[in-house]
Amino acid sequence: MRDTEFDLIYVNGDNTLENLRVDPETWKVRLIEEDFHRLMFEGTEA
Repeated sequence: MRDTEFDLIYVNGDNTLENLRVDPETWKVRLIEEDFHRLMFEGTEA
């Protein structure tokens, strides 16, 4: 059994990490750029 205690993995750019996930793992992969822009400019007018 692998010790994986990740809920969320941030990556920079294209990746295939989600293809490595096996049951019962539930971690998610998110792009740094998308969350950075959302959080950095949240509440400002575009």
